[in-house]
Amino acid sequence: MLADVLLKIASEGQHAKEPYRPRPSLAGPERCIRSLVYFANNTPSRPFPGRAIMVFDDGNWHQELIADWIRKSAYALHSEQMKIETPVGPGHIDGILTDLLQIDRLLEIKSVNHFSYERWWKGQYPLDYFTQVGLYLHGLHAIQPDITEAILLCKNKNTSSLMEFHLAYNQDEDLLVLTQIVRSDGQRTEPNFTMEGVCTDAVQKFAAVRIHVLDKTLPDRPYPVGTDYPCGYCAWAETCWEGYEDEFDLLTQDAQLDEEIATTCGYLKEVQMHKGEMEKEEKRLKEIVREYMVSHDYRSGKAGEYVITREMRHSTSWDESAMSLETILAAKQIKPYEILTIRKPRQKGVKDASRAAD
Repeated sequence: MLADVLLKIASEGQHAKEPYRPRPSLAGPERCIRSLVYFANNTPSRPFPGRAIMVFDDGNWHQELIADWIRKSAYALHSEQMKIETPVGPGHIDGILTDLLQIDRLLEIKSVNHFSYERWWKGQYPLDYFTQVGLYLHGLHAIQPDITEAILLCKNKNTSSLMEFHLAYNQDEDLLVLTQIVRSDGQRTEPNFTMEGVCTDAVQKFAAVRIHVLDKTLPDRPYPVGTDYPCGYCAWAETCWEGYEDEFDLLTQDAQLDEEIATTCGYLKEVQMHKGEMEKEEKRLKEIVREYMVSHDYRSGKAGEYVITREMRHSTSWDESAMSLETILAAKQIKPYEILTIRKPRQKGVKDASRAAD
């Protein structure tokens, strides 16, 4: 009743996109520059699906809720949504946090899904958000030079766990340093990670966008065909990849490649050979364990320090013979993707020579 209605309401009620302008939220290295050129050119884009609109709205509410919890603590949160002039243009900070020692830090609040949350903890840091923080700290320097540190506070939307990145910005060297990561479950680490030229790179990125707009050109696609994220969520994905198969047909064939690539291919084939052998061994050992469990009618059990469990699961498939042709055509999606094949052709004459030897 509601599940099939609310997302449609969200989709139909979305506001038009704001006009393009350089801004901190678009400045990071992970942001696709090709999509920014489409944006700057006013290239027509597809509207966001209703689910995406709800995700954005959820993020705003998570931010408000976290800010409200902070206000109930001994920390002071102020200057919320204050406008800051940055090297790439104006932006609005989430706020400034004052601790019990009266030290001020920039505060940025983000909400993320569980997979991104864990990925960030393992070292695949949110560089776009780091860049945004660096730009804000650069802009704050003109107002309050004493503010050189920031906390990027991230909420796991699935579990409500919190993780904060402690960041420090060196204005003279344009250097952003990640000094510490703290999680709400007590885990913490002090990584050795820096972003050099964080603001300079952001300025150069928007300058490159402007050059492409003036020259009426497009930058190369930074992601391979078939990439799910971010391409699958980009408003210009269809425009970007339209005609790619024709481009692919025009690529050079039978080229003479560098010797360095030949060495890499040799090493890759060696790795694949060992991988195949290990996969066969893994399959053999699993079969031994499975046959043991089956022969004894065991569903689960403990062997030394190991627990072995047999589980029943189901896969879903579609029987096209039970579907109308119209349904099949409407549901089927054909998306291109690339396959990289490396093989070692048989040398001419080798086979014939072996026969002659026999």
